[in-house]
Amino acid sequence: MVDLPFDIIELIIDALAAQNDKETLRNFATVSSTFVVRCQKHLFRTVNLGERCIPGKEFYRRFFRLISQRRKFCTYVEDLRLVDTYIWDKEKDKNWGWLTEEESICDLLDLLPNLRAFSLTFNIGHPTWVSLRQCIRHALMQVAKRPAVESFTLARIKDFPPSLLVSLATVKHLRLDDVHVHAAYLTHSLGVALEFATLSPTIETLVLKAPSAATLHVLHNVLMLHRTPTLKTLWLAVLDQQDAQLMTELWTLMQWAAESLTCLEWRPATRTQDSVLRPPRPIDFSVLKFLQTFHFLVNFHAKPALSSPPRSHYLFSDLISILRELGTPSAAHFSPSTYQHSLTNLVIECMFLNAVELVGCASDWSSLDATLCSEPFSNLRRVVFRAGQKVAPSLRTAAKMILMEQLPVARGRGVRIVYYENLS
Repeated sequence: MVDLPFDIIELIIDALAAQNDKETLRNFATVSSTFVVRCQKHLFRTVNLGERCIPGKEFYRRFFRLISQRRKFCTYVEDLRLVDTYIWDKEKDKNWGWLTEEESICDLLDLLPNLRAFSLTFNIGHPTWVSLRQCIRHALMQVAKRPAVESFTLARIKDFPPSLLVSLATVKHLRLDDVHVHAAYLTHSLGVALEFATLSPTIETLVLKAPSAATLHVLHNVLMLHRTPTLKTLWLAVLDQQDAQLMTELWTLMQWAAESLTCLEWRPATRTQDSVLRPPRPIDFSVLKFLQTFHFLVNFHAKPALSSPPRSHYLFSDLISILRELGTPSAAHFSPSTYQHSLTNLVIECMFLNAVELVGCASDWSSLDATLCSEPFSNLRRVVFRAGQKVAPSLRTAAKMILMEQLPVARGRGVRIVYYENLS
């Protein structure tokens, strides 16, 4: 047996933790008592009730019992993710409601002094905010107000009070998945909250999945409490681009954050055979002069629209349209002949049912290649292809081989092509 210095052992343990290899960490902890504490610190750093095939209530009570009996573990927990139950639970319809009623959650949160990230997710249920016990609601908002908490997530909650978003705006990273504000009291409650707000918003990352126009309206008004935009990253998923009010509210937010925004992810809701279209007006990407990373969804399985002539409908038409907008200089500050956009990373999320679909038509890829090699995108360094979450694992090896051979002119100019199998 090789006798390694303990500092090397610690580096190995840290590397396993970085890969989220919890099974190996558990085995490592059984090798020697000297490894136990460091392994435990990593194992308890993130507690996710949805990561095992155990009903959420049972998983939670096991964890709460353990943490109550062994208080040293309390200081290890930095990221707590409460989930009603795992998505494949056969009895999910009756196993999700506990999360709205479990008052011991308040005690649990008080036991965790080192929280830096928190999330509350309903995979199955879709409750209203007031259906949660009052003590739970109070405890959740107190967590959001902790100075050390930088990340806060809520998922699948209806009738969320607009006034509470003022408190959530003080975290650096805010994620709202299918969270809809209580529209009936929107104007009055938001006005009162903004009048008495004492803290300036500090949001740097905003992730919105299936947002409503009312939710965006509140967020924009809250963020405007800070005169200087702080928003650097905006991730938008499952967007209803047919909702004109939603698009208008989103455009208002984008205009406000145009000077600070460096990363934008645009993933609208789409069906299997529908092309992913660029957002409608009034949204104009040319205002995003400082964008460094842009993420867009391309559906390789989409069929051409019947109303469009075949030669005018090509695979990357909407992506290229957005890129050309990004590459359009402002007449007041830039010369069209010398303008270079700040974009350095382009991420293309690929939807496909068969790897052969990725080959597409040569003219499609040539058009994208030519656009990326134009003068405005001289700063481009990477094109990242990412397989969508629903892509079968058996197709991903073939997909990688096909995608890595594309964009030859860009590759010749030093642009690196990268393929990732999973979305982060």
